[in-house]
Amino acid sequence: MARPVANGLLHLPTGDLYPCTPSYFGLTASEVVFDPAAPVPQHWLAFLSDLWKEDAEAIVTLQDWFGYTLSSDTSPPLRAARPRWSVRAAPARAR
Repeated sequence: MARPVANGLLHLPTGDLYPCTPSYFGLTASEVVFDPAAPVPQHWLAFLSDLWKEDAEAIVTLQDWFGYTLSSDTSPPLRAARPRWSVRAAPARAR
C-alpha cells in the first residue's frame, strides 16, 4: 500500500519512500512532506494519554481510525502500518 506524499510515494507498511512515477495511479494524495527523522509527536501522545490514561486499546483504535481517514483502503492490514511512534512504542509519561 503506497500513499502519494509531496516528496514521493510512501510505502505505509515499511515507511520506505520511493520516487514519484506516472505509472502509479491513486485516488488520494497528501501535500505533507514525509520526514522519516521527524520527532515523536509528544503533544499528540500526551493528548491521547489524557483522554484514556491506561486504555492502550482505545488509543490504538483512535490512531487506526485516523489512519483509515487518510486512505481509501479500509482493509484490516492497514493496522500493520501503525506509525513507529504508536502508543506501544511511546515512552511512559511523567505524572
